[in-house]
Amino acid sequence: MNTRRGAAMKSKMGQVELTWGSDVVELKESNDVLGDVEALRARLREDGYLLVRNFHDRERVLKARGEFLAALQTMGRLDPQAPVEEGVIHPDNKSGMWGGGAEELVERFPAFIDVVSGERTMRFFDELFGEKALTYDYKWPRAIANGANTGAHYDIVYMGRGTKDVYTMWTPFGDIPPEQGTLALLLGSQHFEAVKRSYGRMDVDRDNVALRRIRSS
Repeated sequence: MNTRRGAAMKSKMGQVELTWGSDVVELKESNDVLGDVEALRARLREDGYLLVRNFHDRERVLKARGEFLAALQTMGRLDPQAPVEEGVIHPDNKSGMWGGGAEELVERFPAFIDVVSGERTMRFFDELFGEKALTYDYKWPRAIANGANTGAHYDIVYMGRGTKDVYTMWTPFGDIPPEQGTLALLLGSQHFEAVKRSYGRMDVDRDNVALRRIRSS
């Protein structure tokens, strides 16, 4: 959740309020090395992420956005007084989340699958890894309510059972200004060896991670 106070913008994550420009900074773009796979690998090792703007075809992204907005409308999560394409949240302010395997998601959100698992996306990762990349059948599209968030987490705990060589691709489906919320990364956390040796070796089901989190809150 973001608010502006004078010249500075504040972001609230849970109960902590952060200031843009000091506590929160913008991610570094990697469009300058796009097409240079060795430079991309070096940037990934150094920064722990790659931010590539305009990577996906805009029209395909907007088509997928339309699928999600239609689903949210059916769920009663959009303001009935506003045009569906504007995606104005209902006054009840509830999130929406869908999860499912490939067949289910292709049936419900074919344009979404075309974006995140399409030829361009998979070719990028093939080249980045230097070998054939795989993608999970199960995917996690979501729409977050105003003032809410997905909580800080380490994806490997939730999806690392088959392999630890997992890279997460986050894709916004529409133009999302900072005031409406952003993806937040803890910069440098790829070097937190103690976290990787402890929390990073846990399994969400085997170790009751969600239950432990509730008990400790």
